Amino acid sequence: MNADGLTYQNQGATAQAGWSYDYGKGRVAYLSPGHMLSDLWHPSVIRLQQNALRWVMRQK
Repeated sequence: MNADGLTYQNQGATAQAGWSYDYGKGRVAYLSPGHMLSDLWHPSVIRLQQNALRWVMRQK
């Protein structure tokens, strides 16, 4: 739920979105964690960003 208590089709306003793709010899990752700055500071989102960066750079 968001600050107003609203949800989108009972799925909640906190649903995460993103994708990753092998593109030729490279990789692309897109993350869309939310609309508020506080969404980017959530520990799970930070971890997701770190994992995506490691995947794009082919690091363990």
